[in-house]
Amino acid sequence: QNLQHQIAAGPGRSQLMLRSLLGCAYTNDLVWEKFKHLLALARELISQVMRRGQELGEIRVDIPPLELARLYQQMVFGTNAIWSLHPPANLDEWIDRTFDIFWRGIATEARPVPRAARPVSSPGKEQL
Repeated sequence: QNLQHQIAAGPGRSQLMLRSLLGCAYTNDLVWEKFKHLLALARELISQVMRRGQELGEIRVDIPPLELARLYQQMVFGTNAIWSLHPPANLDEWIDRTFDIFWRGIATEARPVPRAARPVSSPGKEQL
């Protein structure tokens, strides 16, 4: 399973759980500081992966690895946050679609990510 799916695995089981976790992180200073620290650690690790992708010629080099890592976190975090506010939908499909667009933006050769070609399920019109 991809990293972005692993990140969402816990809170991604429940939209209410994710909203509660986000609310706690935003309103409790101690939790917020820990959350920021974990995001910074993860961003550094992700930047190492991005740097290696640049060295291999798979990821464009005009954007610094640390910025690519931040953009990756924005992609994952934003997808999860918006999903938590949306009517019930398949989070894995949302993540696949969003990652496909992200990858096409950072790859030196835009190739689709497997599974991303499937349509994103939605119970009706987009509400957000």
